[in-house]
Amino acid sequence: MIYSSGDNNIYLAGILTLNMGIVFLTPYMMAVLANLDAEGKIAAMGPTLINIGSAVGPLLAGVVIHYNGYDVLPYYTLWPFTIGLLMIMIVIRNL
Repeated sequence: MIYSSGDNNIYLAGILTLNMGIVFLTPYMMAVLANLDAEGKIAAMGPTLINIGSAVGPLLAGVVIHYNGYDVLPYYTLWPFTIGLLMIMIVIRNL
């Protein structure tokens, strides 16, 4: 949605927010994972899963763009984001 705005200021604000969010949320999510598993196996998998998601996400976005164009990409990214956010909220609430 950031790239479809057409305004450079909105794009800049979105990228800055995204990068700052990643810097602050990644350690928080690692702490949540550490609280879920006393042995640390889940927290050890966290960075690996983040890297896999960082590779697979752009691949899937490229496939969507190739077959459907840029206009539908925000709709394809909204559902996984919403589902992931709900899953995180459920886990944090149950801690």
